[in-house]
Amino acid sequence: EKAAYFQEQQQRMIDALTPAVETAVDEGRIAPLPPQSVAHMLLEVVHDLVVRRCLTEHSDENDATCVCQSDAPLLHDPEAAADFLTALLFDGLENDSREDGASRSPTP
Repeated sequence: EKAAYFQEQQQRMIDALTPAVETAVDEGRIAPLPPQSVAHMLLEVVHDLVVRRCLTEHSDENDATCVCQSDAPLLHDPEAAADFLTALLFDGLENDSREDGASRSPTP
């Protein structure tokens, strides 16, 4: 019964994210990937940030395997976390420059 409740809540969030992802795909703003899969991925990244914050919030020591100092803003600043998620979604893991050193054109 409890598991069903959490599954319903997760599906509710996926259902809320999916139309926005579909719109971004339709407008060519993101790669043509399955919108529901992208919504799941985004939700998992958010979930990971929340879990990491909970695990490190009350710890006196920084566990190097869990959180790096450079990740601290993502854990404590919602705007930094939103910027990270937006960059991950729209820019992916692509490098900003080509092998020949020329910058790629910004995506509209």
